[in-house]
Amino acid sequence: MERCGGESLFSSADWALDISRAKFPNGATFEALPGDKIVRDRKTQALIRRNALKTIDWKALDYGQTAIDIAIGWFENGSLFDAVVVVPRSNSKYREADAAVIEMLRREGIAELD
Repeated sequence: MERCGGESLFSSADWALDISRAKFPNGATFEALPGDKIVRDRKTQALIRRNALKTIDWKALDYGQTAIDIAIGWFENGSLFDAVVVVPRSNSKYREADAAVIEMLRREGIAELD
């Protein structure tokens, strides 16, 4: 689904941003770029497509002390694109908690399996 022409700007590009080796101490999401055009570390950085959010009540899941549910909400309500990349915090005592939530999202079918 094209939203406000945003997808058309990137339709001919193979990729828009490479974050595969980047570290994000406070985590990150990329709502302002098409998630499927972001080169990422598939082991730790998750791709979530808008249509996957419609298959389950993702708000009812347990996100613990992460902010990943807030990031998904920003994507769902404000992104021009159909996919977002969610990145766990890299230098934090919460890194493992973020990684566990990303794995839960993969098991639930919300984040893509890589």
